[in-house]
Amino acid sequence: MRHLALVVACLLGWSPIAAAGGHTWGLIPGEGVNVHPDFVNVALVLLEQHLVEQGVTVIRGTAESNPQDFLSQGADGWVRFSIVRMGETAKVTLQAFGADGMPTGACSMTAGSPDDMDNVAARLVRSILTGKGSREGETIYDVTEQEQEQLKKKRSTMYYGLKINGVTAFTSPLSEEPLKYGFGFYGLYDPRIFLAELWTNFTFGSGDGFSEFSWELGVSGYYPFSETNFCPYVGGGLAMATRTATVAADDPDGSWDNEADSTWSGLSVSAAAGVLFGRTSDVLLRAELRFFADTFKVAGDPSTGLMYTMSIGY
Repeated sequence: MRHLALVVACLLGWSPIAAAGGHTWGLIPGEGVNVHPDFVNVALVLLEQHLVEQGVTVIRGTAESNPQDFLSQGADGWVRFSIVRMGETAKVTLQAFGADGMPTGACSMTAGSPDDMDNVAARLVRSILTGKGSREGETIYDVTEQEQEQLKKKRSTMYYGLKINGVTAFTSPLSEEPLKYGFGFYGLYDPRIFLAELWTNFTFGSGDGFSEFSWELGVSGYYPFSETNFCPYVGGGLAMATRTATVAADDPDGSWDNEADSTWSGLSVSAAAGVLFGRTSDVLLRAELRFFADTFKVAGDPSTGLMYTMSIGY
C-alpha cells in the first residue's frame, strides 16, 4: 500500500465534545476489510496515543468487548474504528458513543500507507473531540500527501483550426463589392456545457476601382444544443476590427479619401449560429453564419454585414 492518498471527507452532525480532559473512553479494536492486520494494529495504537495526548483516559478493549464492560470501569463512552482498503487507498472511520449508546461523533479520512497514519489518527481524534471538520483541525505538521497533490480536473477538449470565410457588407461603402473572401484561425474550448472561442479573421476584396482589407481579433461564447457528434449551437462575440479600403469613384461628401487608403477601427459585435460535425472525434468540422455590426462608422455610414464560414479543427 504505497502512495498514500488522503482525501478528507469529514461529516459532522453532532454537538462538539467540549472538554476532553477528565473523560474516560473505551477503545474497541478496529474492523479491517482487505487490510493487513498490522495496519489495523498501527491505527489502534496511534489512535490511543492521540486520545491520551488530548487528556482522554483510554481503556483498551478487545474485538469481543461489550460496551457495558467499559461503563462498569467508569468510562463515559467508547470509540471504535474501521478500515476499508480500496486499491491503493484505505478509508479510516472513527465513531464515538456516549454512555447511553447514542453516537456523539463520527469522522472519516481516506489513507493509503502506514507512513501517514499518524497524521490521520491525529486529525480524526481532534475532529471527534472538537466537533470540527478535520480540515479545520489540521496544522502545518500533519498536512497529508493527498493535500499536497494537484486537484483532479474534469476533462475538456481544445480544438485549433483554420477557417475559410465569405463576407457580404450591407450598409456602408464596403458593400460596393458584393462578396469578399478571406481566411482565419481559431482556438475552440469545449468543456461540454458551453463553447468558448478565440479567433482572428482576414478579409480581402477588390473590383472596379475598389479594394478592401479587414482584420478582426475576437472572442465568442456559444451554447451547444446537443452532446452528440452533430451539434447545432448559437452564441455571440466581441472583436477588435480594422477596415481599410480605397475607392476610385467620386466621393461627394468628402468622407472617403480616393487618393489613399482610408482606415476605420473599433469594436464589432456579432451574433452567430452554426453546426459542429465530429464533436465526438479528434477532427472537427464547422459551418457558421455570423451577423456583425461595427460600433464605429465606415465613411460616415453604419457598418454591418454577414460572414459565412467553413472550418476544420484538430
